[in-house]
Amino acid sequence: MCICTNVIAQKLKPISQPLVSHIYTADPSAHVFNNKIYIYPSHDTATGIAENDNGDHFNMMDFHVLSMDSIGGKVTDNGVALHIKNIPWAGRQLWAPDAAFANNTY
Repeated sequence: MCICTNVIAQKLKPISQPLVSHIYTADPSAHVFNNKIYIYPSHDTATGIAENDNGDHFNMMDFHVLSMDSIGGKVTDNGVALHIKNIPWAGRQLWAPDAAFANNTY
């Protein structure tokens, strides 16, 4: 391998690794509640459908909640927090979740 290829490869290395690799996540929001870090990402699964402008290739049926006791610590997948089947008005997909705390409710 030439030196120039090594330099390019070094520049393309990610600055960090994904928090989880057992599921595909995107669009995360993060909050600290009760001294714990909670991450709310979108969760997508493969459909085998070619990418198109309708978004048919996405299969985002649920939200998982990830948590960490500290930055760089172990990430826990707390499982499905919300599924599309439990939202009567939702017809297709769940995108870009977030969370808030108000009136003693998250």
